[in-house]
Amino acid sequence: MITLILSEVVEAIGGQPAGELPTLSVRRVSTDSRSSAEGDLFFAIRGPRFDGHDFIADALRGGAVAAVIAADRLTDVRQQIAGITSRVVPPGAIICVPDPVVALGRFAAHHRRLMSANVIAVVGSNGKTTTKAMIHHILSERWKGQCSPKSFNNEIGVPLTLLSCEPADEYLVVEVGTNAPGEVAALAELIHPDMAVLTCISEEHLERLGDLNGVAAEECSILHKLEPGGFAAVNVDAPVVRRHLPDGGVTVATFGWNSEADVRLTDARYEAPWLHLTINGRFKYRLPLAGLHNAVNAAGAITLARRLGMEHKDIAARLESFVSPPMRTEMLEFGGITLVNDAYNANPGSALAALDTLSSLPCKGRRIVVFGEMRELGEHAAELHQQVGEHLRNGKFDLVLLVGRAGELMPNLKEDGQLFGPRILRCADVEACLERLAPELRRGDVVLLKASRAVGLDRLVAPLRERLASATVA
Repeated sequence: MITLILSEVVEAIGGQPAGELPTLSVRRVSTDSRSSAEGDLFFAIRGPRFDGHDFIADALRGGAVAAVIAADRLTDVRQQIAGITSRVVPPGAIICVPDPVVALGRFAAHHRRLMSANVIAVVGSNGKTTTKAMIHHILSERWKGQCSPKSFNNEIGVPLTLLSCEPADEYLVVEVGTNAPGEVAALAELIHPDMAVLTCISEEHLERLGDLNGVAAEECSILHKLEPGGFAAVNVDAPVVRRHLPDGGVTVATFGWNSEADVRLTDARYEAPWLHLTINGRFKYRLPLAGLHNAVNAAGAITLARRLGMEHKDIAARLESFVSPPMRTEMLEFGGITLVNDAYNANPGSALAALDTLSSLPCKGRRIVVFGEMRELGEHAAELHQQVGEHLRNGKFDLVLLVGRAGELMPNLKEDGQLFGPRILRCADVEACLERLAPELRRGDVVLLKASRAVGLDRLVAPLRERLASATVA
């Protein structure tokens, strides 16, 4: 973060100090009291499980110079800091605002105006985190910069990403998410991106976005927020995207499998451990990831890097050393099996891509799918789950475990099976799935975990590893 004096921060967020404002400098922003350090400004964020206002004293003890709180919690906070004996906390170090989350966004927007880094936004229904990480990995060979940690892509994560940018950084890659109309545009107002990458458009968050056109309108809204003269790399494999492209003011380069794309995928194949892809019939790349969908993610990263002047050979060298983020087609091997942990999130597009990935992987045993509910699909949930169910029934899978509500939404998959079809097991929850899955596993099996994040299929990984380590897999 660019170091600022506290008075400038207070003016930027429209805050009201609870006393005379001390002359202090702010070097970093924190929302977690456990990691607070000297020079931090602590924002007390209310979450579903914790309220940052309950940890103000801990943040100040850890070195935070000031805290931004909701005005209605001032009395509670004063009682907390009265018990701090390790240091004197000036009353003015407590900054009151109506909503700390809104204040965090305002501070991030102010910080963005001070930044000289090239800001790159990554949006899309699927592949944002992987594409963001690819872009950062490629660009970091030549320039100094950063990217959003994990999936920091909402009203809290995006401001924290902007505030992490250092004065010497030359680029910052910001992941932008949404689950309701207007969220991308609102975050774009904070980011003011110079460049953007749209990974893909697929059915997602249909409870609020309505249909595929609504998804495209929401995701593409960031293209209309680009700085004048900006650049956008856009996946045009979904035809609906073209109706939402900006008319002018920015340069748009298209990518994908579409025959009219500027950066066109003309070949992609997985030969373990490499995913090989060819761009425009000439330029060859490989990366150590499974899944043809990752060829599209790579095409977006390549398009962006080429715009910034990098040569194909330099991009290719960087892609060969790329490591996928956790729970995105993450390949784990233990106890004689291969576990494909793709359980971070799911919608119909990413689910079908994950199933195709499983089908393409070398397998000496059986292909097993553990599938949980794809959430936030609204009135389309049953129809879209059954479409995935048809893929499961007709694919090269030996065993399918349906977890929780996924079993209810896929009545087209029968437990008594069908000739040449997979065996189907329904499990009430993740714990029940573990008890049914663990005894089934045999050496050489390849197991895919796929569901929306809230289902928590990733909770299977550690106990499976532990059980298989202490047992002999047949």
